[in-house]
Amino acid sequence: MDRTGNGRTAAGCVLLARTVEGSAIWTQKPAAWLKIWLHLILRAAWADTGALPRGCGWYSWRDSRAQLHGVTRDQWNRCLAWLQQDGAIEILRRTPRMQLIRITQYDTYQSMARYQGDRTRGTPPPPETLASEDPQFAAFCEAFPRVERPHSAAEAWRAAIAAGAASTPGSWRLRCSGWPEMPSTS
Repeated sequence: MDRTGNGRTAAGCVLLARTVEGSAIWTQKPAAWLKIWLHLILRAAWADTGALPRGCGWYSWRDSRAQLHGVTRDQWNRCLAWLQQDGAIEILRRTPRMQLIRITQYDTYQSMARYQGDRTRGTPPPPETLASEDPQFAAFCEAFPRVERPHSAAEAWRAAIAAGAASTPGSWRLRCSGWPEMPSTS
């Protein structure tokens, strides 16, 4: 994997909804088709470039086969036909060698706003949401500055409240998830 010196990937990322496990491409189609679908998402423009709108990309079997190890040209063509019929992609333009493909719901599924606050699968809300729901959370983070990751603070806050800590700064004397005793602000 391509990595920079700061521990982050240089190439960026895409979002993958958990609902993909229940989709037809996961449950009913050959595994190679999922590989092709992910390839389309990974290679699509993540932002409008002026020349290429967000969610679009120029694709060809010739250029893609190096990344799609084990996928045949027939699988490529059949998958694209199915994705187009299913409404997942739209072929905007064809040339003798390439196709301009638009992933129809790219903005919907490649936006964190779609996923924030979704608690149906046990995913905790982001710390900003927690702070807006409980103003004492921000004070908690200030009173305990050793927080390296905001989600860790959110987890500790929920554990403290679940263990019976009152949500006032002076009452944070619990040990949460192996953290040192929380400082008293009184």
